[in-house]
Amino acid sequence: MTAQSLPDALVEAIGDRHLLLLGFGREGRSTLGFISRHRDELVPRSVTVADRGRLDPAELAALDPEAGLVTGEHYLDAMAAADYVFKSPGISLRDYTDHWLGEGRLGAWPGAVIGGQIDLLLRFHPCRRLIGITGTKGKTTTATLTAAMLREAGMDAPLIGNIGVPVLDDWERLGPDTVPVVELSSHQLQFAWGSPQLAAITNFYPEHLDHYRSYDEYRDAKLQILRFQDSGALFVRNGADGDLVRRSDPLVKGRVQDVTSADGRRYLGLHDALGGPHHALDMALAAALASAAGADEAAIRRAIRGFRPIPHRCEPLGVWSGIAFYNDSIATIPAATELAIETLGSVATLIVGGMDRGIDLTDFAEHLIASGIETVICLPDTGRAIHARIAATAPGRSIMVETLEEAVAAAFARTRPGRACLLSPAASSYHRWRSFEERGDEFRSLVARYGQREDA
Repeated sequence: MTAQSLPDALVEAIGDRHLLLLGFGREGRSTLGFISRHRDELVPRSVTVADRGRLDPAELAALDPEAGLVTGEHYLDAMAAADYVFKSPGISLRDYTDHWLGEGRLGAWPGAVIGGQIDLLLRFHPCRRLIGITGTKGKTTTATLTAAMLREAGMDAPLIGNIGVPVLDDWERLGPDTVPVVELSSHQLQFAWGSPQLAAITNFYPEHLDHYRSYDEYRDAKLQILRFQDSGALFVRNGADGDLVRRSDPLVKGRVQDVTSADGRRYLGLHDALGGPHHALDMALAAALASAAGADEAAIRRAIRGFRPIPHRCEPLGVWSGIAFYNDSIATIPAATELAIETLGSVATLIVGGMDRGIDLTDFAEHLIASGIETVICLPDTGRAIHARIAATAPGRSIMVETLEEAVAAAFARTRPGRACLLSPAASSYHRWRSFEERGDEFRSLVARYGQREDA
């Protein structure tokens, strides 16, 4: 596609409108670039950027001299004048979602359709096949594997979306024969009014409850991936997740394919980093999607053998001073940490703890006690409750530290050579870091500072 060939339906949906970019991070800048590239087609009545934080007007003017700017605590007031809102995924509208007026409209701003990049992609993309993958955990690995399988089969399969690539950045390269694989977060799906022809949900666990009014609303956002499919579509789901099956059944209009970790056992052993039931499920979901898109079994197996471990997801950091270190900073809920422990199978030392979002950690602490892990190193804030619970029933198996540097030093002191240390916090990073990636990068640097590399 050229920069002057937007689908007529997309132009009709957002052209000749007052456009609002709500949030101006990576995705907001991407959206402004897309509008600027297609301004002659869209002919917007106005383009406004609204963000709670401070923005440099000169920077905005350099990107688009015609764009307006609203910043500060009352930045949401700009919604009242908008026709279409590109909502950035990180902005929560939980205080307003109890007043739905229909697709994309909330009672607080009845004149504005709230959507975004994913909304436009799912409704107006030019591809014959598009794959969308969501779920609480496993979606990045599943999406990465799916795209690799399609590429091994000779297809043009860009990996975009929540993986860190704004989908409108890639719009001009999309065509009928492109098979995009789109990782979709609940934040992206909540205000999207289309569904992919090939869709998958990995699982449901309580997550991001600070962003939604309830766990039900969070699951409903995920299920947007399914709501707009037609009779010719395919929905692949984790058939072992009873809650997912029960909630999705009434929404299915096309074919549904249930897979479980048992279906992925045939791929275990093809790659050292893809072991255990959790990754078996990821491989089974990816194989089902790739097969439906036209990949053969040989391509599927080649992609698994060539898989490159994803940073911050049970990422092996190597052997340092006799200890194998793993970075699983992506684990922001207890269930993810439990899966990481099960996948690795040889964890002697675990580093946990992070931002307290009100999750009851009693069962998680009991799971750690029963796991056989020798030392649990606990970080603020959630680590305090975990440490207290373990110390009360298994004295000596947990310690409390205040910083990640102290945790790494303790890991080297307390982990026996030949064993493994895992950072898998079971909590968000936002109290001390900007992202789980930043937390994982610091962990990687500290391991290299305190240890001597033995497997280089």
